[in-house]
Amino acid sequence: MSSYVRENNTLIGRKYKILNKIGSGAFGIVYKGENILTKELVAIKVESLADKSRLLKNEVKICRYLYPNKGFVTIKWFGIDNDNAYAVFNLLGTSLDTYMERLNRFSLRTTMLLGIQMIERIKVMHNNGILHRDIKPDNFLMGKTDTDTLYIIDFGLSKTYVKNGEHIKLGGM
Repeated sequence: MSSYVRENNTLIGRKYKILNKIGSGAFGIVYKGENILTKELVAIKVESLADKSRLLKNEVKICRYLYPNKGFVTIKWFGIDNDNAYAVFNLLGTSLDTYMERLNRFSLRTTMLLGIQMIERIKVMHNNGILHRDIKPDNFLMGKTDTDTLYIIDFGLSKTYVKNGEHIKLGGM
């Protein structure tokens, strides 16, 4: 049984207030939140500890490792209580999946510009010895304020493929 936060206005980390649910997946729920001190809008990802997946801590670790590269989200806070793990990220814009649903197709120019940024994000990850392992349109979001920047998100399933400077053996992931 999941212990996810269900109420708006729940306080996380003593300074982030949950406003409303903005998404969910197999391993957690994402809420729009607000820093009660600065009024900055944020995304709050919640993972129930009852679900035993424990992917959020890995995601936070990878995000911190890849930041400040362009197109990677900022971790503002991470914490765990008796029921859930929480990560607070900078709030991003719309996913490519949502854009595709709305527009049905992208122009050739937009497709090329997005494709270049996707490849750049994956290249940064690979250059740092990390495989994403969940590449899909839902995991690419446009920036909220920097609307020309494409972000890659959701690193819970990501793995390192380099140990001690060498590629791990096949099947070792």
